[in-house]
Amino acid sequence: MIPKQLTIDEASEILGIRPNSIRAMCKAGQIKHRRIGPRGWMYRFEMAWLEEYLESTIFEMKTKKSRPVKQIKNTKHRSTSPVRPKTPADFKAEMKALRATQGR
Repeated sequence: MIPKQLTIDEASEILGIRPNSIRAMCKAGQIKHRRIGPRGWMYRFEMAWLEEYLESTIFEMKTKKSRPVKQIKNTKHRSTSPVRPKTPADFKAEMKALRATQGR
C-alpha cells in the first residue's frame, strides 16, 4: 500500500507551524519531503517523515536547557502573548484521531 501524501497545508496543521516555516525547513534540510509538479514547486510529505521530524525536535527540546520566552513590547499590530508550542501529548492525540479517520 502506498502511504498517503500530505500537502503542505495538512503538514502545517499537524506540526502546528506556518506553511512558509515548513518551506524554509525543507530548504534547510530539516524535514524530509518530496517535490512534485512541472517545476517542482509543490511539496508532499509522508506521515512517517513528519513523525520522524517531531521525534527529533522533542529529543532536542529535552537535551537543551530552556530559556525564558522574551516578551515583545506591545505595538499597534502585535500581540504580547507568546505562541504555545504543541506538546508531545497534543501530537499523539492528533495522530490517533488522524489514523482513525484514515481507517488504520
